[in-house]
Amino acid sequence: THVAVSVDAKETGAVKFYINGNLTADDFIIENTFLPANENPLYIGSRADLATPFDGFLDDVALFDGVLSESQVQAVMNGDFNGFSAEEPQTPQPFSIAEVAFHPETESVTISWESVSGASYTVETSSDLVTWTPLAEGITPGAGNSTSYTDDERAPDAEILFYRIIQH
Repeated sequence: THVAVSVDAKETGAVKFYINGNLTADDFIIENTFLPANENPLYIGSRADLATPFDGFLDDVALFDGVLSESQVQAVMNGDFNGFSAEEPQTPQPFSIAEVAFHPETESVTISWESVSGASYTVETSSDLVTWTPLAEGITPGAGNSTSYTDDERAPDAEILFYRIIQH
């Protein structure tokens, strides 16, 4: 079993857990846990007091100075470490919505965004910014660097709808 934990210690404190390359949990936030670089040893498989040793074997342990995307976790799981080096750190590409268009003749909405090769996307909608409903999952970019989704099922009685795009 391949297990990966991605921690955004520099920005948000968000923690993501992957099992066999698939995101299994991403609703954890750790604040003030990861301190800046220091001289203390890093313990993998036990606490610093050695009171809870790991009973098993670890293979291919790797640490990265940055948050990995789901596709990068899958690449590492498959043994592909290309592009991961101290000389060339991976910088995430910015995510931006390029256009939101309402089509009155069909009462549909098309959302276009700048996409990243190898990523997948989920489109969700909400009428109150609290409850979100997935409209489409696993959207992959086509040719070029732009991806679009058209909501043909838009509720005709909705006064206002919000959309969000989640990059995986």
